[in-house]
Amino acid sequence: MRKRLYCLVISLCAVLMLAVPAFADSAGADKRISDARGTFTDSQISELSQKLDAMLSESDACGVIMISDSFDSISLEQAETYCNDNGFSDHDLCVAMVYSFETNDIYVYSINDKLGALESSTLAYFEYDLYSDYSSYNSGVFSNEAIFSVSDRFCNELTEIASSAKSGTPVTADFFNGISGTESYEETPDYSGELPEGVINENELTRTIPENRLVPRLVDDADLLTDSQEEKLLKKLDEISDKHELDVIIVTKLSIGSKTSTQYADDYYDYNGCGYGPDDDGILFLISMENRDWAISTYGKGIKYFTDAGQEYMQEFFLPKLKSGDYNGAFHEFATKCDEFCVQAETGEPYDIGNLPRPAFSLLYLVTAVVVALVIAFCYCTYHKKQLLSVAFKKGAADYFRPGSFNLSVKNDVFLYKNVSKVYRPPSSSGGGRGGSSTHHSSSGRSHGGSSGHF
Repeated sequence: MRKRLYCLVISLCAVLMLAVPAFADSAGADKRISDARGTFTDSQISELSQKLDAMLSESDACGVIMISDSFDSISLEQAETYCNDNGFSDHDLCVAMVYSFETNDIYVYSINDKLGALESSTLAYFEYDLYSDYSSYNSGVFSNEAIFSVSDRFCNELTEIASSAKSGTPVTADFFNGISGTESYEETPDYSGELPEGVINENELTRTIPENRLVPRLVDDADLLTDSQEEKLLKKLDEISDKHELDVIIVTKLSIGSKTSTQYADDYYDYNGCGYGPDDDGILFLISMENRDWAISTYGKGIKYFTDAGQEYMQEFFLPKLKSGDYNGAFHEFATKCDEFCVQAETGEPYDIGNLPRPAFSLLYLVTAVVVALVIAFCYCTYHKKQLLSVAFKKGAADYFRPGSFNLSVKNDVFLYKNVSKVYRPPSSSGGGRGGSSTHHSSSGRSHGGSSGHF
């Protein structure tokens, strides 16, 4: 018995000894690589970790790589929280590279920069350089090879950026134009000339929001309107915008590059300085003819004025005209609805669930309905009257009663059932259902509302 007990104890000890390394590896996983999708292989994680270790030892710079889950994106606030919770922001430089499934895009967030390594322009070029690397694989389709390539590039470039800043010579935008002197970096386009397709302007590269609007409220780059139509529509947009102190903008494009219609609409709004007043209030309607996309982007009080339910209601008016090719009619419908929605919102109760416009009452519809109902009733009664022509008229009820035909032999009171009537009383609620506007972050970091679709 003792021998069996000893054997059992020895076996358990052996199992525990074998299990400890496994637990240790799991506990020692590199948290600088947060891969919610399970994108990287073990060898790739090991290679990236070695580069991150070298960077940390050389310049006290901590690089963090974050891959979001399938249907989530990682905001700057979430990246900051993750880095702070794990102590990464304690280093002289902490930079997070994020891949977002929601937008299929690469973002670079500067969490902490005591070295002064990344100015806003440098950070923007760094981000665009990584995105260019990513988009070169399968036209920007997500893959293990694409994500590992851009992650490897992130480690290499951040190492040199940190080392240069540590030595007192921070890198500039020229570094990303192939003037860094190292052969390991591919030369990227000179952004001072023609911008890549889908990039709004140079403000997008530096994440700069202009103080004033740089474009008119109607930009018909797709040439969908005649000159006279443009003149009338622009005048209407200007009048509505000034009346409500909220920019109403319409933009048409032949192509918007690889961006989604929502991304392009948000970026166009931000980097062209759109919006009325100090809070940049407004709404922008975008049409892209390449894939017949449309999008609405709202900002400031435009988010409050144009709720999700309200925008869905507006689609009923402009979408049919878009589908039929009546672009001028669609744009005028959009502008008219914007005016109506602003008038309603200024009363303190924007159009929303349970508070959407109702069709105007028409006396003609009422008269027509009454006439149709009378005709149907007359025909129905006439038909059934003809079925009773064989019945003789009787003066009183006694004429229908036959004496002696009713004999009651037994009389009992029997309880059969009871009827209980209940009236539903809905719980009181001041919310009126789930209404309001959903929001999302644009590439500039600002919160926008909106909607999108195809026509």
